[in-house]
Amino acid sequence: MAAPHEPKGENPIDPVATKWNAADLLRTTIGDYAKFVVSVMRDEGLTAAIAAERATMTRDTVKPEDLEKACREAGEAGQCTVTAGMGLGWEVEIVNRVKILNHDGSDWGVKTSAMFVPSQGIGVVVFTNGENGTLVIRKVVEALYPNKLYVATM
Repeated sequence: MAAPHEPKGENPIDPVATKWNAADLLRTTIGDYAKFVVSVMRDEGLTAAIAAERATMTRDTVKPEDLEKACREAGEAGQCTVTAGMGLGWEVEIVNRVKILNHDGSDWGVKTSAMFVPSQGIGVVVFTNGENGTLVIRKVVEALYPNKLYVATM
């Protein structure tokens, strides 16, 4: 378990930051969460209809200016496509025709991310407890799933 820390590493003053509830701050190990993500990736324990609904985007929420910025950052200006929106419990992104499901969370001092590519059977789970969580997650994902456009959307 990683406890949240303030930017200089001290323990949080806010007692709410250290209390868990059903909607926030899930208490688990990274190994157990990775097992959960693998079971999600394999559609274990679900009907085909629920699995399909989870991976179906309800509406595209990508703004044209965000798409332009991500394409430019990835070095694919003018020749990339990204759509993203919520499925059933997971965000569904389609990056140059590749479907990616992800779920992340953050609170003060904590940043987590889980993503997987159903068509390739690969995924990444990262938990951090520092002020540079987003940067760490981007570097880990980029090393394990080197898709510059997907990383640029993070």
